[in-house]
Amino acid sequence: MTLQQVEYEIFIDKKTFLPSVMNVDMNIGISENGNSLVLEQSIDSSYYDYNKIDKIVLPKEALDNPNEINLNNTTSM
Repeated sequence: MTLQQVEYEIFIDKKTFLPSVMNVDMNIGISENGNSLVLEQSIDSSYYDYNKIDKIVLPKEALDNPNEINLNNTTSM
């Protein structure tokens, strides 16, 4: 995998110094077994309501039946 091109811009709120917008344009080249692929991505993100979540509640089903995820084998997801 090679990063062929990456451009990004980040906007910072002058009052809070927290990021408010991030825009990313990226081209990635992937080659394996003689096959190649160029992936072009454009990501526009907005950030707001920092620290506005009171609490995170997990569903009872998730607490009663947890599943372990093997990050070394992503095909099992």
